Amino acid sequence: MSSSQTISPIFAEENIDFSQQFKDKVRAIHELFDKDGDGFLNFEELRSLQLTTSGQKMDETHYVMACRALDCHPKQGLLLD
Repeated sequence: MSSSQTISPIFAEENIDFSQQFKDKVRAIHELFDKDGDGFLNFEELRSLQLTTSGQKMDETHYVMACRALDCHPKQGLLLD
């Protein structure tokens, strides 16, 4: 996904299964913030996502907790699938 593409509101399209639409939106967000394209969101990428969406900086402790909760290794990052 190029940075020039926009992400439409999640409920904008009709006649689409919400669960598939939600998955598509999450995938698009993941691809937008996965700067190195490795399929994982590392600390800096996830921190950028949080800063963009909430205006708050994520600290490394919270990142490690998220990785552990989602059974991902902090050195790799969060895997979408």
